[in-house]
Amino acid sequence: MGQQNIRLGMIYMVLTTFSFASQDMLTRFLTDQYSIYLIVMIRYWGMGFFACIWLMRKPDGFKRVFSSKKPIWQIIRALLFAVEVLVMVTAISRIGLINAPAIFAIVPLMIVALSGPLLGEKIGWRRWASVVIGFIGIMIIIQPGTNLFTLTAILPLLGATLFAFYSILNRYIARYDDTDVSLFYTGIIGLILTSSIGLFFLEPIALKHIGHIAILLCTTVCAQIFILKAYEVAEASILQPLTYFHLPFAFLYGILFFGDVLLPNVALGAFIVVCAGLFSIFRSQQKQQN
Repeated sequence: MGQQNIRLGMIYMVLTTFSFASQDMLTRFLTDQYSIYLIVMIRYWGMGFFACIWLMRKPDGFKRVFSSKKPIWQIIRALLFAVEVLVMVTAISRIGLINAPAIFAIVPLMIVALSGPLLGEKIGWRRWASVVIGFIGIMIIIQPGTNLFTLTAILPLLGATLFAFYSILNRYIARYDDTDVSLFYTGIIGLILTSSIGLFFLEPIALKHIGHIAILLCTTVCAQIFILKAYEVAEASILQPLTYFHLPFAFLYGILFFGDVLLPNVALGAFIVVCAGLFSIFRSQQKQQN
């Protein structure tokens, strides 16, 4: 793979994190005005529409997705992701665009912890140490015994756990089905689940918020396009560290648009979690090269 492709893949991944952070910002704004379930349903309408359009571009696209070798696991994987989105949207609406993403940053380390027992991957003591250090960072962020350590503060940890299981299933499913099949299941199953809830919370959208809804749908579609393009032109091991760009984008949105405050313990804890995560990623890359 050429250097230019790697550079392009990195640009796509940074654009992906920016799109996801923008999506979170718009979702937080809209959930202050409307039901969380309604806004998440609208997001999934965008994902479902994109999944269908993406498949229409390819020969036998729809035929292939219905020939999944692991349809039950595809459905479970998609349900995990949809529930994780609902949990994280709730967390962001309650504790903001700084605290929630900072705690959610533990995801790569959770994947390491789960990939050993669930996928049979060999995890060395250094990577296990990074997992422990990462969780120490999370404890610094939520500060057990203080006001931040509430049931709401546990939501990002629950979201991270759900996403870690979803990611583990992604690795397992990738052995049997291609990306198009997984994309279809993610969009359609999530659309069915969120619509089955969101339709009970329908309410008129104010004219002044139509533009926000349109941009939200655009960021949803763009995030999916960018991440697919990124993995088309560069290896996942190169791109994975760049997912942490989501944090500064989310922090900036929280500070500029919602008056969120980056407390010293959150900054320190997030720094520890990111460093531990990056160490784990680079250690994994070294093992693959050996």
